[in-house]
Amino acid sequence: MIVSVNDFKSHSIVEHDDDDGYINNILSASEYSIAHDLGVTNLTGSYETAGPYSGSLAPDLKHAIYILAAQLYENREPVSPTRMVEVPYTLDYLINPYKVWSR
Repeated sequence: MIVSVNDFKSHSIVEHDDDDGYINNILSASEYSIAHDLGVTNLTGSYETAGPYSGSLAPDLKHAIYILAAQLYENREPVSPTRMVEVPYTLDYLINPYKVWSR
């Protein structure tokens, strides 16, 4: 996995270990979803950078994993119960690549 549970917890200011398993799952889903959206099977190799970040994932793509995972962590349902609106980057984002569109 590109982003560790501890790195995500630091990014999202999570100070307990209760959700570590859940966080691990959403990090995997986030990484896979972003790779799938880019049309690759995984993000390592194809999107590694040169220069100061040599051998690591491009910083903007790594941050995209943080953003998507944080969104999924904070909004565990596809609709916000307080505003009754769809939460971006949830259900549709995760399943749209698998939809079969017919004419």
